[in-house]
Amino acid sequence: MKALVVGDGQWARFLSERISKEPGMDVAAIPARKLEAELLNSEQNVNSWDLAICATRPLLQEAIAPLLAERVRFLWLEKPMANSVRGCEVIMESLNKNETAAMV
Repeated sequence: MKALVVGDGQWARFLSERISKEPGMDVAAIPARKLEAELLNSEQNVNSWDLAICATRPLLQEAIAPLLAERVRFLWLEKPMANSVRGCEVIMESLNKNETAAMV
């Protein structure tokens, strides 16, 4: 299984290291701002990843989760999911629209 860890903080590094120790896991990591810029400014496709893990602050997760929901089947989100009720609603709408399975 291929996993993409989004974030460059201590928690993201821990998750990348821990998950990469699991048999059959291929793990890559990317800073949230870099991924956001790449997804917004190009036709980059992350469909080659089975799982995306948002290991970032709620504000960044609000922006990135809907973009990832369009491109991956499984999405791991941190809590709190968003800074606002509206941000949470946007994330939930994108998950439902794209039939993306999520774990919070």
